[in-house]
Amino acid sequence: MTPSGLPNHSQQKLAQDQMDGFGGIVSFELDATGAETRAILEELDVFTLAVSLGGTESLVDHPATMSASYLSDKERKAAGIPDSLVRIPVGVEHVDDLISDLDRALSNL
Repeated sequence: MTPSGLPNHSQQKLAQDQMDGFGGIVSFELDATGAETRAILEELDVFTLAVSLGGTESLVDHPATMSASYLSDKERKAAGIPDSLVRIPVGVEHVDDLISDLDRALSNL
């Protein structure tokens, strides 16, 4: 996981300077191929597989095939966007529902 609020994050100081508290967006890599990562994300029920900012619903983004899909493989790698990267803007749903949904989908790894 790479939340910018953690002290060991490379841009934690920048996040601290720009934000009043830290946001609800986390990203992490799965030990899976890009196709496997996308398939796992498609199994989610509470999270919506979509790209958006500023909403109240929990979303999940697979940057390699969604928000960064306009980049070539080489450009994505140069930008530090691996095929197994997952980005989650967390919404207002109950935390137990979100955790359960992730646990169920990730159990397929």
